[in-house]
Amino acid sequence: MTAWQVFLKAQGIIWQRRGVVGFLYIFNVLMALLLTIPVSGRLDVLARSELSDHLLESLSLDYLLDFWLEYRDSFHTLWITALAMGVFYLLMNLFFAGGILATLEKENRFILQNFALACGRYAGRFFRLFLLSLIVLAALFLAYQWFVAGALGSLIQDLQPGYRAQIRMAAWLFFIPLLGVWNMIFDYAKIVIQVQEMKSSFKAFLSSLGFIGRYPLQTLGLYFLNYMILLLLFLIYSAVSNVTSVSTLAAVYGMLGMQQLFILLRMWIRVSFFASQQHFYLNRKAW
Repeated sequence: MTAWQVFLKAQGIIWQRRGVVGFLYIFNVLMALLLTIPVSGRLDVLARSELSDHLLESLSLDYLLDFWLEYRDSFHTLWITALAMGVFYLLMNLFFAGGILATLEKENRFILQNFALACGRYAGRFFRLFLLSLIVLAALFLAYQWFVAGALGSLIQDLQPGYRAQIRMAAWLFFIPLLGVWNMIFDYAKIVIQVQEMKSSFKAFLSSLGFIGRYPLQTLGLYFLNYMILLLLFLIYSAVSNVTSVSTLAAVYGMLGMQQLFILLRMWIRVSFFASQQHFYLNRKAW
């Protein structure tokens, strides 16, 4: 099966269990509301301050420093709130991964009770896998810094500073696909744990590497097909939002509706990564 065929098959699997996407959408909306409540009051205080009026009239370093000193408690609260919500969101998505994978493989439709039980069943193993992924990411970053960025720096040291900065930036852009490969490896490791009921996160990691090593072109092609569709979705949303005027009430509601549709589609593509990779893994393991 080609990557496109696997992708299309996965969309049918998701459609049968579309309640998963609906659940993730509701969770994301609730998270946004929870973040808005503590942050909105602080932003309102900052926006109504006299110093903010001065900053809008003329961006002065003196005003900016005064603004920071007077309202540093508000900035500190905003930063702590955003960080805490970010960590909570990350952990909850890690928790939901087990439920998503189990529902896609074992259920004919989304059942909240079974979803929740599966989330709890794999939570510990997925958390250990997450810690292992951080270690691998740090090693990957250091290796890239040493062998690529460091070696490149010695080659371009005679160039002008502006050119050196541009080349270094371009070099680090190539690190982004490596992040995709890193994420793909641990996606398949989650699938290995869920499908084979494997207890060891490290063995699942090694099994994932072995599976990807046997099918490198198929696994990479399938992952980046999902990735490119997600990127296309972001580009379409950005283009539409930039050209859409919100000067009328109808346009405001239209923009809100488009934002919610974008969130829903983003949740769908998130599930599509798991569904397509899991379907490919099960299809190859059945051979």
